[in-house]
Amino acid sequence: MNYWLKYIFRLVVSAIAVYIVSRKIDLRVVADLAGNVSLPMLFVSILVYNCSQVISSQRLSGFLKVVDPTISELWNLRLYYRGMFYNLFLPGSVTGDAYKVVVLKRRSGGSYNLYITAILLDRLTGLMLIFVIIGLLFLFTTAGKHVPVYLNYISVACLFLPILLWFVVSRYLNRFRVPLFPACLLSLAVQFLQLASLGCILHALGVEPGQYLTYALMFYVSSLVSAIPFTMGGLGARELVFMTGSAWFGLQQPVAVSAAFLFFLVVALSSLVGAWLPVENKNMNVDPAMQA
Repeated sequence: MNYWLKYIFRLVVSAIAVYIVSRKIDLRVVADLAGNVSLPMLFVSILVYNCSQVISSQRLSGFLKVVDPTISELWNLRLYYRGMFYNLFLPGSVTGDAYKVVVLKRRSGGSYNLYITAILLDRLTGLMLIFVIIGLLFLFTTAGKHVPVYLNYISVACLFLPILLWFVVSRYLNRFRVPLFPACLLSLAVQFLQLASLGCILHALGVEPGQYLTYALMFYVSSLVSAIPFTMGGLGARELVFMTGSAWFGLQQPVAVSAAFLFFLVVALSSLVGAWLPVENKNMNVDPAMQA
C-alpha cells in the first residue's frame, strides 16, 4: 500500500504543477503547437536522446565495474533502460536506481554498499556537470542584466564543484577515483546530446536560434528540478520551470511549455523500451514494487 501512496503523491504533485501552468497559459495553444511539430524531427530528437542514454549507461558501467568487472556493456544497457522505465511508470517504493542495486546484488552477490556508492557517484557526476553548465549559462545569459549579486556568486561557485567531487572521491572513495574523470567526460557528452535533442524540438517549433542559449539554461534548471522524485518523471515540474523562465527572459510562454512537454514525451517513449528488455534471470525474481 505504501508504494501506491507514493505513486498517488507523485501524480498529485504533477497534476498541481500542470494546473498552475494552465492558470497562466492556454493549454489548447500548447496542444496545437505540440501537435503540429514535424514527426521526422521528433523522431530525430528521440534518436539523439537515446544516444545520450547509451553513453550514460557507459558512465554507470565504469563505476559498476569497480565492484564487478564481469558486467557486460550490453547487460548494463538493458539494466539502465529498465531503471528508466521503473523511474517513470511503476508505482514502486523503490526507484529505478534502487532496483539496479537489487538486481546487481542478486546477480553477483557483491556488497550492497558498494553498488549503492557506484550508482550514487554516477548520479552525482551527472548532476555536478549540470550545475557547472548552469553556472556558465547563467553568467553568459545574464551578462549586462541587473541580477542579484548572490546569484552570480552561486554561479561561480558551481564551476568549482568538479574539484570538490574529485577531492571527496580521492579522499574517501579512492577505489572509484579511476573512472571519475572518464565519467565527467561522458557526462559532458550526455548533456550535449540531450541539449541537441531539445534543439530538434525547438527547431520543429520554429524557435529562433538566438534564443537557444536561454532555452538551454531553462532546460538544465528543469533537469535538476525533475531529478527530485516528487513528480511523474518531471511532468509538470519541467513545464513550470519553462513557463517561469520564459516569462523572466521575455520568450513566448506557450512555445516554451510545448518544448518542455515534447521533451517529456521523448523521455517517456524512450523509457518504455525498458519494459521489454530482459534483465533478470529466472532465479532473481525481482519485483521492484514489492522491494523495500
